[in-house]
Amino acid sequence: MTTELRPLSFGELLDRTFSYYRSHFWVFVGIMAIPQILLVAVALLTDALAQPVGPVDVERLSAQAQWLVLGGAGLLIVAVAYAFAYTAALGATTYAISEIHLGRPAGIRSAYRAMRGRIGRLFNVMGSVGIRVLGGFILLSFAAGLLGAALRVATGSRTIVGLLVLSGLLVAACLAVLLMLRYAVAVPALLLENLGARQAMSRSVQLTKGYRSRIFMIGVLMVLVSAAAAFILRAPFSIAVVVEAARNHRATPWLAYTADLAAGVSGALSGPLLMIGLALAYYDVRVRKEGLDLQLMMASLGERDAVAAAPAGVEPEAKFKKTNVVGVILLSFITGGIYFPIWFLRRREAINRLRSPEGIGWAAPFAATVAFSLGLCAAFASGFAGAMGLREAVGELFASARVLAMVGAVLILFECFKVRRILLDHLRAQSSGLFSSSVALERDTSFSGVATFFFGIYYLQYKINRFLKGLNAAAQVMPEGAPAASAATVPPAAL
Repeated sequence: MTTELRPLSFGELLDRTFSYYRSHFWVFVGIMAIPQILLVAVALLTDALAQPVGPVDVERLSAQAQWLVLGGAGLLIVAVAYAFAYTAALGATTYAISEIHLGRPAGIRSAYRAMRGRIGRLFNVMGSVGIRVLGGFILLSFAAGLLGAALRVATGSRTIVGLLVLSGLLVAACLAVLLMLRYAVAVPALLLENLGARQAMSRSVQLTKGYRSRIFMIGVLMVLVSAAAAFILRAPFSIAVVVEAARNHRATPWLAYTADLAAGVSGALSGPLLMIGLALAYYDVRVRKEGLDLQLMMASLGERDAVAAAPAGVEPEAKFKKTNVVGVILLSFITGGIYFPIWFLRRREAINRLRSPEGIGWAAPFAATVAFSLGLCAAFASGFAGAMGLREAVGELFASARVLAMVGAVLILFECFKVRRILLDHLRAQSSGLFSSSVALERDTSFSGVATFFFGIYYLQYKINRFLKGLNAAAQVMPEGAPAASAATVPPAAL
């Protein structure tokens, strides 16, 4: 069965990303596991070579030197193999999600088989983008450093020099992000349109115009999820390494090896998410801008089936979906609170289609995501500082983590009550008319403000699950952000 191709809202893009990942978990993890095995091998070799070789023994000096040379050569070989394997894994992930998105079966073997004859072009694209991004960042940073050194000699002011260097680094970082956004869909364009490396990069620049803000949001959220997974899986072993090194002035090798294995597992688990999101963004932007001529798309993939494309510019019907409240609770705890703002982003379009003059935007959930993420990083950093005996740093980092968590919690609380008001506006619109007798429970007294304050999105999700049918009926007929007055001609939905 072919998936319906149509423009997707941001919430639907995220929903499909996680839904495809969950439903084809072993396919994506299996694809990404191959380069992660090589990455773990690189880390293990690096740790082994970094271990002390003991006192210098003249008689064994030649053998020790041979060990270091052979180990370094092996490290270089495995690192190069990892670079090619990771490039192939990105392409295989893109191919697999394309097949899944078009309603076709996908597997690990078939995805890697499709990369035959394309690894060179993929590596060319990845290398070209990397050179542009890193090269631009290094050149701007170097120029800022040279100018700062000249001003230091001319003025003798360290403050001016520091501000100039910091501004140069900020401009360089912004340029690097802009370049990554320009070439974000180069890999899907190369594979799914069978283009050359330069053509794919030019194609990506063309497609991403006017769409880069959405790609930026996808990238930020996926990177945050990946970082949270890496912290959760690797942090206990990394802290143990630091504590052991502080006590004995040397970390036990097996702790470092275990941390490397945990990093490999986290990479295999979270690595596919960003590529899945970018591949879906590629399909979405082609549907919006070009109508996505599926006849040519199928020919480039070597398939005979043709699927009718949805007309460009048609906005999808955002719908609520029933979500287990226990699952929402688990996700919020596993991600360290990062799921709280994601909950609003995934339901934003559906909420804004209800009968209410209010709506929720991007700013507050995004700011909350940043606050929770920085707070989580500060909390982990305080643990490292404590293991190293830096008491002052522990206090400062822990205080920063609490402040950031409080800022995020306040933003989420405001959004929770805004969603509560939107739902109440929608429910009050049905307090008269054909369904007036069926809304006795949908009053202020039943939609508890106290429960909203203490339970937040858990309580909101519970209420949405109760009124799911009626809310979806409204989402289908109401334009996003339409005021309550414009709903006069819309038949009320039974809840």
